[in-house]
Amino acid sequence: IAALYQRCGLGWSGLIPPTRGVLGDQNCRTLKERVGGSRSAKGHGRDFAERLILIRMKPRVVIIGSVVIFVAILALVFLGRPTIRLTAADIQSHLERKFPLEKRELIFTARFTDPSVAIDPKTNEVILGVSTTVSALGLRAAKAQAEAKGHVRYEPSSGEIFLDSPAVTVQGLSIVGLSERDQEKARKFLQGALKLYLGQTALYRLKKPGPLKSLRVRDAAIEIELGY
Repeated sequence: IAALYQRCGLGWSGLIPPTRGVLGDQNCRTLKERVGGSRSAKGHGRDFAERLILIRMKPRVVIIGSVVIFVAILALVFLGRPTIRLTAADIQSHLERKFPLEKRELIFTARFTDPSVAIDPKTNEVILGVSTTVSALGLRAAKAQAEAKGHVRYEPSSGEIFLDSPAVTVQGLSIVGLSERDQEKARKFLQGALKLYLGQTALYRLKKPGPLKSLRVRDAAIEIELGY
């Protein structure tokens, strides 16, 4: 306030020389009229000076605030979130909670248990192996091993990781009393049931989903980086 008085030549003690042009002649005239000679008038002059200070400071506050927001946005864009690293053991631990699984179709009943997960370092594919027990109506159940293999995909909206269009194979299936034709039907039933299940069930779900910046498989682990 002292500086404003000095700039308008009102005699307030200070080190700043009078420079009316900085505030404008009209502002200085208004300030002089409001100062006047009485205590009340000087109070009005002081209020007017304070408003002038606020008016001059407001653009600076807006600029500083904009700079802070801009820097924060840059930090989010370029720094992003830490890379999330998922090993086969992480995925297997998550999947074990969803097993055993049972499926039925026509005369067949299948039970999937004991999921095991591996990551092929050569192809970067995720391999899910499960033990299966399949039975046909009125016949003894038989055991087999099923395996699903494929690359992974990430769903940003839910933060889920799926096995994308996996190739499913069944080994060691032999149901006593079933014709070769029906054996093949049982094998296809197991393949279709496991493929359908994996299309609807995530291998893993992130606690905090977000847009995908990059996804790759390296050193037998899935590396996910979220951000823009």
